[in-house]
Amino acid sequence: MLRAPRGRGRAVSIVFDAAAQKSGMTKAKLKGIGNAYALGKGDLFPVFFPQYIGRWGGTQILGVIGLYVEPFELWWLDIVSKFKRTNRSGGIIIGIYISNFRSMMGATAFYVTEQAEIEEWAAKITELARQIFEPGKDVFDIVCSKQLAGFGLQTYLGPSVKAYAFKIWLHLQRPDIKLPDLIWLDEERIESRQQEYDFLRTHYGDIDP
Repeated sequence: MLRAPRGRGRAVSIVFDAAAQKSGMTKAKLKGIGNAYALGKGDLFPVFFPQYIGRWGGTQILGVIGLYVEPFELWWLDIVSKFKRTNRSGGIIIGIYISNFRSMMGATAFYVTEQAEIEEWAAKITELARQIFEPGKDVFDIVCSKQLAGFGLQTYLGPSVKAYAFKIWLHLQRPDIKLPDLIWLDEERIESRQQEYDFLRTHYGDIDP
């Protein structure tokens, strides 16, 4: 198997970092999540987690676009901090790989010298993030949307205990809103978060998300 030249991905990531900030993204350390590029600030804003994949013809820049809901993340972090765990919070609650979108498919590998192309790619990622998570909408507008940029919310939200907790949190904030009937929990996923799941059932068992 051919291997990508050593160091090339690192060089491309440095160029992309400048391109991302030029397109409107800013570096952010998200509580409970880690480092990402943010598109906005406050309690709710889209974020991008880049993934650099070395190819013989260069380095592909892919990754996940997500929505950071800080009040929920702090609430969830408070729960998981009650238990000893290396991977404390888990990933972003609402997110999708950019390779799902036709407009972002067929991305060629970049060379570090292709600054203009990398800047164009960063601008496309920014545009897509704002298309999915439109500025001005609140979290209830988003979770009650039938589609986000052509995909149902199920595509963005995995069947994890954290997603199960998210729907409980949403209900606690706005019990008057009827949330869509989605698959929020896969029984096979409970084991890795058994303590958190038991806590949720004990304290919020009267809520049936």
